[in-house]
Amino acid sequence: MRVPVHEGGEDVGGWAGAVMRWLRVAVRLVEVNLLVLLGTLAGVVLLGALPALGAGGTVLAAVAAGDPPESVRRAFWASYRADFRRLNRLGSPLLVATVLLAADALALPYLAASTGSTGAAAVAAAGLLLLGAAVLVLGAWFVPVTRRYDEPFGRTWRFLVLAPPTSPGTALAVLVTLGAIGFVGWHLTVLLPLVGIAAALLLTGVVVDRRLDRIEETVPAR
Repeated sequence: MRVPVHEGGEDVGGWAGAVMRWLRVAVRLVEVNLLVLLGTLAGVVLLGALPALGAGGTVLAAVAAGDPPESVRRAFWASYRADFRRLNRLGSPLLVATVLLAADALALPYLAASTGSTGAAAVAAAGLLLLGAAVLVLGAWFVPVTRRYDEPFGRTWRFLVLAPPTSPGTALAVLVTLGAIGFVGWHLTVLLPLVGIAAALLLTGVVVDRRLDRIEETVPAR
């Protein structure tokens, strides 16, 4: 059976067509990963992170839907510019929480040294781990939610605060997905800087989008 491959004007069937499609996906992942890093740096890290992640999530959602943009680069930067202020405004609590967690993680060794108690340090580390997991889950929801809905700050955060706890399966799937990516990256270190961020955006985006689809099915249209 022949499988049509429209890009490049050629029809390639069988295993060759499958390989070409997977190669195109891999190339797009690498490209989006690089663009997210560049976008983050362009916004001096703190202001660039959320617009870059949002733009990367938008491009990868189109790829996952089977409708990839003709130019990944142009689509990314168009989304980045359009949503720069909105995502930084909506995501300000997420940025603050991330900065505070990073500061606490850096201070943890000094806490253990100053108190001389490994028990206190272990409790603090466990608390940071739980808070970090919560921030990761919120971040995984934030990108698809802000991509799909253009709501004001209050409505957005009411949904973000309530939706993950009421969707524990999705939250667990997000954490398992991120853990799997981290595990693969730990053992295949070269892959992490190449596709780590893009793979996390793509896979967690698919997981959360499916949950959002189910939520929309149960909510009557306004």
